[in-house]
Amino acid sequence: MRRKIYAAYGSNLHIHQMRRRCPDAYVIGQGYIDDYELEFRGVATIKPSPGQKVPVVLWSISQKDEVALDRYEGVASGLYRKETLEVIMELGKKGSSQQFKKVAAMVYIMNVNESKPIAPPSSYYYNVIREGYMHHGIHPHPLAVAAILSGAKFIDEANPSAWCPFERNF
Repeated sequence: MRRKIYAAYGSNLHIHQMRRRCPDAYVIGQGYIDDYELEFRGVATIKPSPGQKVPVVLWSISQKDEVALDRYEGVASGLYRKETLEVIMELGKKGSSQQFKKVAAMVYIMNVNESKPIAPPSSYYYNVIREGYMHHGIHPHPLAVAAILSGAKFIDEANPSAWCPFERNF
């Protein structure tokens, strides 16, 4: 069975959701996509943005999983397209001696047009992604920044220091 590396940056970070949707999938690591940033158009996408980074979780997926993801992401309807991007994969524990490896990974990117303007996510959708960030030990800063830039008003209002609104790099 041929497998593929898939880089998740949105709701597919959520471990329980992925287990239901893609039962053959398993996490192989974490990393980031350089020179891209997270953006919300009601749902998550990424866009080129020099100097920015999108944190991702890398999954090994089967062909059956890919079919399920294509359906979930609306590939047939043209909502998202698949691309292969270079991901900087983290090796070992985080810290000063951490090493990295470049890998090619499949990623879903929204086909942007005027029918999908920048718009905030629902609080439910945002929290699904945030739970994925927390489960994998990813700092939620890039997620909060993307939500704020989309006009969201519900981001951790009780604890604004949790998302550091003044810096864009993480």
